[in-house]
Amino acid sequence: MSNPQTMTTNIRLFGKWSAAEIQISDVSLKNVFIAVIIETFAEIRVQFQQMWGSRGAISNIEATKILQKSDNSTLKLVNIDENTKKGVVPAIFFKIVQTPVFTTIVMLVVLANTIFTATIKHTHNEIIDKKNREFYHKIEVETLFTIFFDLEVLFKIVSMGFRNYIRRSTLKFEFMLAVGTTLHCFPSFYRSGFTYFQVLRVARLLESSPLLEDFLHKIFGPGRKLSSLILFTMCLLLITSSISMQLFCFIKGLEQFETFPRVSFFFFLNVVFVQKNKIKYFLGISVYVSYCYE
Repeated sequence: MSNPQTMTTNIRLFGKWSAAEIQISDVSLKNVFIAVIIETFAEIRVQFQQMWGSRGAISNIEATKILQKSDNSTLKLVNIDENTKKGVVPAIFFKIVQTPVFTTIVMLVVLANTIFTATIKHTHNEIIDKKNREFYHKIEVETLFTIFFDLEVLFKIVSMGFRNYIRRSTLKFEFMLAVGTTLHCFPSFYRSGFTYFQVLRVARLLESSPLLEDFLHKIFGPGRKLSSLILFTMCLLLITSSISMQLFCFIKGLEQFETFPRVSFFFFLNVVFVQKNKIKYFLGISVYVSYCYE
């Protein structure tokens, strides 16, 4: 049997460590939310200034270069002819891609696909769910949508050129969805992890509003900035979980620290504020028990 004094010390150490983690997570997430709110109102102020502010005089000199924002949030001078078509087909196809009619047709198909996807239901009944899965796969509506979006991606690639196409973050996302949903149509991959690509297609509706798309890009930053923030959060979660597991894995009765997946899940709940009150209640019970051993 373990020494009651040692158990009391361990539980106290666990309570202090977990309480410190919760406080650090609280401060970090509050700072992130405050920064997002400040940036949001700043962007709204800039939008109003652009709409109602004074406009500069239009120069009659034809510009040969324009300022363009790169992925690392820096401005650089780019020749105007870099934005022209670089595909293998005539220039008329590139003009078709840029027309509002083409964009409207694609958005309507995305909306129709979203409505169809919303009709799919899961009843937790194996027999009914199996029939629904076979029915939706048999009518091949998702396959028709996938073929349409694959043709859209192929049309844009041959019109713009692959290097010019893959340069934009939005088109990279479309290309990723096209590949994922194409694999999802195969029977062996149907209703598997590739279903996420089918669901994420609804995010393309953001393209229907250029102002909203530009606003979200300015709020969350480019993909490289957002991915680095997510990577930093995951690394911090892994480091914290590893240290916590080494400190508290030998304490009897703490199932959350027996395996690495459990401790990672415990601290993930802590970071995203899911069941935060339950975690604090658990910490309060731990501190209370530690004082009862005295």
